[in-house]
Amino acid sequence: MNTYIHLFSNINLLEDYIEKLKIDYETDLLVQIYANRDDFCDLKNIHRTITSSLPNSLIIGAITNRNIATSDLSTSRTMITFTTFSKSSFRVFAYNLDCADPHSLGKSFVHNELTCLSKVVIMISNINPYDCELLLSSIKSEAPKLVITGGIIPDYEKERLFANDRFYDNGIVGFVVDSTYLQVNTFSNTNFMPIGRSHVITTAKDNIIKSIDHTPAKTFYEKYLGMIMADSDKKSDIGIGYIFPLLLHDGSKLRPKPMISITKQGYIVTNTSIKSGDEITLGYGNIQNSISNINETLLQLKKVPLENLIVFNGLVRLNTTEKYIKYYANDLTLPTCGMFTHAEFITEGDKCFISTGTFSATALSERSDCFLKEDYIYYHTECNYDDEQVTLLNLVENTSKELNVINQTLENMVTQKTNELLDHYYIDELTKLPNNNKLNEDLSRNETKSLAFIDISSFVNINNFYGNYIGNKLLSELSKVIAVFCYKHEYNTYRIHADIFSITNDHHDNDTFNKAMVVLQQHIHKHCFMELSLEIYIATVIAVSHHKTHIYENTSMTLEYAKGQKLPFLIYDQSLNIEESIKSNLTWTSKIRNAIEKDKIVPYYQAIYNNDTKETDHFEVLMRLIDEDGTVVTPHNFLGIAKKANLYKSLTKIIVEKAFNNFINSEFRFSINLSSEDILDKNMRQYIYQKLEEFPKSHHVIFEIVESEGIENYDDVKEFINITKSYGAQIAIDDFGTGFSNFHYLFKLNVDLIKIDGSIIQQINGEKAAALVAETIVDFSRKMGIATVAEFVSDEAIFTKTNELGINYSQGYYVSHPKESTDGM
Repeated sequence: MNTYIHLFSNINLLEDYIEKLKIDYETDLLVQIYANRDDFCDLKNIHRTITSSLPNSLIIGAITNRNIATSDLSTSRTMITFTTFSKSSFRVFAYNLDCADPHSLGKSFVHNELTCLSKVVIMISNINPYDCELLLSSIKSEAPKLVITGGIIPDYEKERLFANDRFYDNGIVGFVVDSTYLQVNTFSNTNFMPIGRSHVITTAKDNIIKSIDHTPAKTFYEKYLGMIMADSDKKSDIGIGYIFPLLLHDGSKLRPKPMISITKQGYIVTNTSIKSGDEITLGYGNIQNSISNINETLLQLKKVPLENLIVFNGLVRLNTTEKYIKYYANDLTLPTCGMFTHAEFITEGDKCFISTGTFSATALSERSDCFLKEDYIYYHTECNYDDEQVTLLNLVENTSKELNVINQTLENMVTQKTNELLDHYYIDELTKLPNNNKLNEDLSRNETKSLAFIDISSFVNINNFYGNYIGNKLLSELSKVIAVFCYKHEYNTYRIHADIFSITNDHHDNDTFNKAMVVLQQHIHKHCFMELSLEIYIATVIAVSHHKTHIYENTSMTLEYAKGQKLPFLIYDQSLNIEESIKSNLTWTSKIRNAIEKDKIVPYYQAIYNNDTKETDHFEVLMRLIDEDGTVVTPHNFLGIAKKANLYKSLTKIIVEKAFNNFINSEFRFSINLSSEDILDKNMRQYIYQKLEEFPKSHHVIFEIVESEGIENYDDVKEFINITKSYGAQIAIDDFGTGFSNFHYLFKLNVDLIKIDGSIIQQINGEKAAALVAETIVDFSRKMGIATVAEFVSDEAIFTKTNELGINYSQGYYVSHPKESTDGM
């Protein structure tokens, strides 16, 4: 193949040049005319001159701004190239987009223009970049091995494409080369460097960006560049958005995405498509990168056969480095032709995309032995560019790199801490199983077909009898037993409460899951848990639900129902009226919220009688809810629901606040109930410490720890007791005798009072065992210097017996009913 390049001055010189070429009159000739706009009027004469002298000429061309020619790399003169092929065939094409969408045009192009021998397409377009990208994608989807190179001419008023004697205002022109001999090699590079950290496109559609990092696109652009784009904002015909493009992260590469305008809504319009979730960085053209990239391209050109070099160079590079343009590859003596373009077509494998500010070179050769000689290449190591600009670019580039390293380090630290927090939020610390938070998140995806809860029967007794260490060991081993079983059966395992595990089924039918749960329960009951020479067997209660609606609530309610009915295994059924229970819960939740808002959570007071002094010693502050109809409701009816609705802490604070206010001028002591949930809550502890700090009679305060719930973290409870006692307050253990009843921990907690559970007191006259338990507690307490209180003293016989046993205080309806006020008691 041979290529000849002529820079047009006038028709006479063109005629002389053609005559000197001595091209055979019948030779098929490819002619490319890249015309300066000032020579537009001469185009017809140029066309007539060429076709009359060389009738087999096929002509394509465009009105351009700057061209690339062997003798003048950046020329504004009209350039005409003449190319002949010896071992290849070619054909020119031209299409308008007016009557077809880009996808359809791409399909038509492949059908009409390509053959199995098609190697390369050189294409020039004046279609908008977004549609052009769709067109290229359509072509490559049909011809993945085809090399497409070319570009989009700048969008000036007079720029048009032409093929032979016809002009195209919105289309493509170019030529296709078919050959088995032609070798095609492409090279591309960009001089844009990233500045600052990466960002994420949070909202985008097609080529319109609405937000970046959840910030409106226009606000983002103004923040970093201190300006906005406008139609009139141009720098040598290139807007700021082309000089400072977004760099799209594409694997290890950065693809320039210039911002071409701002919509009235403040959205950024890019030249090609972009989507939500894409990662981008702001970029800027670096002169030193340009020089380095050119040298790298020259080295690559040495390694490939080369008879003709076609170059498309980003116009933005010309404008940002115009004073240094001589340092491009203008020292090559081989035929080089091309133009400066608005956007460039880059082929990489089976994809072709549009880039901006890119140097794109395509090496063509029909010979396999035609290589550049070393003498033909001059490597640029120095250039006289502006020292201030270079210094600034170096400063920006290296500072940006350092900031990126720091930012990446911080991001890694944030990611690590986030993962730790997620683990803490989603993973049970003891068993390492997913916890209740994770279960609720998984259930929210609505993929669970079945849910089971497994409750260890009377687990609190194991904790009380053997201690927390053994209890935790048992829980850990049980979690492994359940997890192994579930892994084999494709179920998911969770620990959702102290002694409750959960299993979800996403794949199997209901009957299969039910049978599996029965087998698992039998397996657990037969399993011997061994620790420190102890052999422990446990019983469980399992509740199952297959109803997706309220599946968690249904299973929970079914479990409570089964425990209440002493059933080891129960499957949810509508006949259990669980829906009514749920409705009742919702009603009570609403009542509790309403009572909090309308100040209808009030304290009632029950006198506690001193059996020695025969008079009221202090009062227990009891919570009551005043319903809308005036009904006084006890906590038994709503406290459990309040905990599930996250309202319990508010109720505790209300009672603490009102109790402290009501007893500030009283000489009586008063006691307030606190659950382990209150004590283990850091904010609640701080609130109580603050109230004690402010209260002038903190030695009148007694905190009753509700023992029946069990105490899991004795260290935190002990710390709470020590701090409150430092203010002069006292500690009582409520409901002693039915819950944890661990004398060893009772000693460690250093309490002041023990309230013997009412279920024991009510039976002390009829059950020898109850009387013996009460006597044992009293004897232990007396020796430890701990006072005792008898709860549920409901008649004279019980009152007499409590005095005989030596119990210090009595509380119950025989002594006093709870009342709205302490007056008269």
